[in-house]
Amino acid sequence: MCCHCCVKNGLECSFAPCKLHFFNHFCLALALVSLLRDTSELANITVKGKKMEQHKNSIRSLQKFMFAVSLGLLSLAVTTAVSAQPASAQLSLAQSSLAQQVTVPASAALIVDLDAVKWGPPGGGNGSPVGVRTAQQGVDPVTGGITYYAMFPAGSHFDLHWHSHDEFVVVVSGAVTLELGGTTQLVKTGSYIVIPARMQHSWDVPEGGDVVILVRRAGPADFHYIE
Repeated sequence: MCCHCCVKNGLECSFAPCKLHFFNHFCLALALVSLLRDTSELANITVKGKKMEQHKNSIRSLQKFMFAVSLGLLSLAVTTAVSAQPASAQLSLAQSSLAQQVTVPASAALIVDLDAVKWGPPGGGNGSPVGVRTAQQGVDPVTGGITYYAMFPAGSHFDLHWHSHDEFVVVVSGAVTLELGGTTQLVKTGSYIVIPARMQHSWDVPEGGDVVILVRRAGPADFHYIE
């Protein structure tokens, strides 16, 4: 990435510091230093045996001014060299700094045998399937979303509702009729479902058998039922 000055002059910055800015400022500062030396010699010139005190004082004032300008230009050259990094380099530094500030705990290895899942006691009612059982497997340390198995008994019904965060579901065993966003479909073992946040949906389990689903939530679980 090149700076505006380089683009204007048809040049290209191949290094992180802008070479054109640094070179121009440095050379100008050197020229002023050289001029300071010349004015020092001029201040000691004598004319007709008498020192030019008035001119000497004026020249010394000029020296001080040029010295201050030289320091300013040198400082500007150094500042330009340090700050004129490509946007990609600046972004990399920002990302590195952010990575140092945010530390996410590493996930632990986990293998779950469905036959060995430790189910919670039957629950449900007030909109959720009567007799539903769940088994939590983990919690995302960043979003607070939980991952869990849910078993809906045969013939049960989950009333129309929505959640504040996305929901991701895999049908592990059995089959269930899902109403999602106004569309109804029978989903069987192996089906994968994405339920966007605030999208209304309901579940109907056939009489033929229970259904087990694996759920992962993109945030804390909540249930908003449709009257």
